[in-house]
Amino acid sequence: DGHLRAGMTVKEAERAIRAYNPWPGAFVTYRDERLSIWRSHLEAGEGEGAAGALRVIERKPALGLKGGWLVLDELQRTGSKRVSGEQFVNGERGLLQPVVGLA
Repeated sequence: DGHLRAGMTVKEAERAIRAYNPWPGAFVTYRDERLSIWRSHLEAGEGEGAAGALRVIERKPALGLKGGWLVLDELQRTGSKRVSGEQFVNGERGLLQPVVGLA
């Protein structure tokens, strides 16, 4: 139920992340594994990204959806601890996947 969908607007996705915290948890698919999203915020004035596109804004990963970009503030890979968006980007060492999987 928490898998973010490609047809969502950025506002709907941000609300879903808050609504699904802590259970069942909102997530996307990243590098063929579940990437849980615990906190996020909308980025105003950055234009609109293609659904599922991933880029860095404010040194954090940002997910493109209808109506703008959703900056991912706190994430968790399966079997790992929660990390900040900055820690996630640093851990990827410049090799951030350009797209995530949406339902």
